[in-house]
Amino acid sequence: MSKTDDAFREFLTATVKPPRRAKLAVVVAAELAEDIFTRGLEPGDALPNEAEMLQGLDVSRATLREALRVLETQGVITMRTGRGGGPEVAQPNPRALAETLTVNFRALHVTFEEILFTRATIEPALAHHAALNHTQEDLDRLRACADAVARTAWDAPEILQLNRDFHTAVALASHNRPLAVLWSAISAVADGQGLGVDEAQWAVGKAAHRRIVAAIAKRDGRAAERAMSKHVSAYHQDVSADYPTFLSTPVSIPRTQ
Repeated sequence: MSKTDDAFREFLTATVKPPRRAKLAVVVAAELAEDIFTRGLEPGDALPNEAEMLQGLDVSRATLREALRVLETQGVITMRTGRGGGPEVAQPNPRALAETLTVNFRALHVTFEEILFTRATIEPALAHHAALNHTQEDLDRLRACADAVARTAWDAPEILQLNRDFHTAVALASHNRPLAVLWSAISAVADGQGLGVDEAQWAVGKAAHRRIVAAIAKRDGRAAERAMSKHVSAYHQDVSADYPTFLSTPVSIPRTQ
């Protein structure tokens, strides 16, 4: 068994072991996060200043600042700079989760192909749920996204965002929030590897999007699932043909802009 296999086994088995005593800053971070959620604070709401938090938590300034860094890394808060700056509740976004996943995947030598297999498992399920659960607003959004893709040339700079918008619309229409969040993060990891699409792939994708929308509109869950499965599998096959060695390459950590 390789060191990579050993690391992967240790990663999985560690989740079922009794937790060790957590570092104080991590405990404080958890308390602050729970307070944010319990109080119903919204993105953009400011947290108390440092002096108030120190008084309420009875910890050192160093521990508090480390706890805030933990929350910032987790995407729970963001730090405003300049005069009047300080911690405020962040808008949840897939980037923070994707970055955390990518670092863990990189440590475990997870390959790009494994990411594609994972996405190919999640997306058909989302399409199935979208067919069963969508509202008229969801369907209108899907059609608008598919139309935007259909009228855009393959070499336009916005094609990757338009494609993500379509798949995001499917995820939203599923009304399965946990699965949609997982898809969003996994797809962000995949998109972060830097592969684009060519003219043929873009044309095939347009046709696939139309079939997916048609199946969802008919509330045919199985047809929607099959159409999405064929769509994501076709991309996997194209990558396999065009970049065969890339599939077995461990995912990289995208550089922050």
